[in-house]
Amino acid sequence: VWIQFEDKEEYEKKMGEIMEEIKDSDGNDRIVIYLKKEKAKKEMPASWNICAEQGMIERLKKRFGEGNVAVVS
Repeated sequence: VWIQFEDKEEYEKKMGEIMEEIKDSDGNDRIVIYLKKEKAKKEMPASWNICAEQGMIERLKKRFGEGNVAVVS
């Protein structure tokens, strides 16, 4: 699951929101953070893994924007 942020500053401001959304999800799907301005990606540790089911993806899209969340296999 890729979550895109405009830049590192925005990501750092919203890190708590990410944790809030994923805290109850447990699975094998890795989260990758992409910073658009810096053109950088960060694969989050396995402890951040989620279950990329439809409800979780919809919540992430609602919180971070439709175009900023993608499931990539």
